[in-house]
Amino acid sequence: MANPYRVFIRSISTDGTNLYVEAEVFDGLHAFPAIRPTFMVGTTAATITNYLQTVANNQPVLDGTLGALVGTFINGQ
Repeated sequence: MANPYRVFIRSISTDGTNLYVEAEVFDGLHAFPAIRPTFMVGTTAATITNYLQTVANNQPVLDGTLGALVGTFINGQ
């Protein structure tokens, strides 16, 4: 079966030192919360594309125990 994963680059911004990429991973059924990898200014478009291509190729899946933390409050003691 073909790999259904794809990554959509939502935005790229900079503070003059770093490049901040906001991307959305889609597994063919679900759009996951944004990932925000950071690169040094001067990083080429090809390098960023290759990184995100690797994400799509790896078909990342979050461990269920980590996903269960979403929406959890952690209170100070």
